[in-house]
Amino acid sequence: MASPNMNPGGWAAGVAPTTNIMDQSARVQRTQARMVQHQYVRAQLREINVRNGGALIEETLQALRRTAPGGKKCSHEQLLQAFSVLTSRLQRADLTINIKGPSWFSTPNNYDFYGQMYERAVRKLNIPGQPGVQQMRLTNGDAKNPLGVRFKADHQATFGANMLGNGGQFKKAFGGIGRVMSPGNLTAPTVDAQDGEFVASNPYFNPKSKQVFAALNYGGRPHGATTTYGFSYLVLKPKFKTNAIYFAGDTFCNGFPDLEVNVAAKDQISFELLGAIYAKASVHLREDIYKSCMLNTRLPDAMPSNELQLLLEAHLFERVTFSGNLEAVVLSDTDRDSGTTPQEWVNIENNARAFANKHGARFVTIN
Repeated sequence: MASPNMNPGGWAAGVAPTTNIMDQSARVQRTQARMVQHQYVRAQLREINVRNGGALIEETLQALRRTAPGGKKCSHEQLLQAFSVLTSRLQRADLTINIKGPSWFSTPNNYDFYGQMYERAVRKLNIPGQPGVQQMRLTNGDAKNPLGVRFKADHQATFGANMLGNGGQFKKAFGGIGRVMSPGNLTAPTVDAQDGEFVASNPYFNPKSKQVFAALNYGGRPHGATTTYGFSYLVLKPKFKTNAIYFAGDTFCNGFPDLEVNVAAKDQISFELLGAIYAKASVHLREDIYKSCMLNTRLPDAMPSNELQLLLEAHLFERVTFSGNLEAVVLSDTDRDSGTTPQEWVNIENNARAFANKHGARFVTIN
């Protein structure tokens, strides 16, 4: 069984920002984001592995005893061995990001990193006499990912009780999102605002500091971990797994309490203790984890009705650049729109292949 990673440090090691981060250069913003993310991960891994590791293991052993086939008859040593198997099998699972092939590759994809939605929303403002002023402006344009729900879910998954002290230093860099009800309600600047946009309500919020969402394809599902976001997917290099924070379900469920999944900050699991996901998992997720890890069963794609609960979500608090960091680019024909012509799909496939070749990844096509 993997031994807990003795990560030093904590929230007290953080330095609170004192200047508007959007006034800084892109290089300074990236550096500040790396520092914040590094301190956050160190603190959380210490909390999970050192302070809570023993309790998490015991909680998982009890869950195995209660719910695993034959668990009630197992000895303590047998349950520990099952925990070890769960951990090692989950650690070997592909870390994936699902995408929609046509959206990514209808034209040549020249991006060199995976930009999460907060970072993508930064734009220059048109302020006379103040060239270069930037601000994050998010619009509520995705019905599958409404921003009010997304913000609440991110907050609940990121900030636990252990982070409420020390002046909330890291919340200054991670949190503080407010809705623009009308252009006149903006504190500064007031130009270019559109009704219903979301902006940072504190000047220290760094969009680059937010997590990248990925997932472990623990069941070897044919179209990656979640088809909600597309049937094509990227496979990341294994190195990204080590410092990721894991959840037994889609943290988007934080916005829908009736879904009854354990995806708050107190439910975070580390790579070292991945088997403890079993203790946090819903009934159906436990069943799928047991089938894939203990019975070595390859699982089919999850049904849309329960896909959120069956996700094993990973939060990556680091910049995910593509070059040298992708194992594979998997393009699925299932992503083809009904109106896509054969020639248009050929172009999509060629662009996807060129993207994979450029970044040193395998290119795979599937149905």
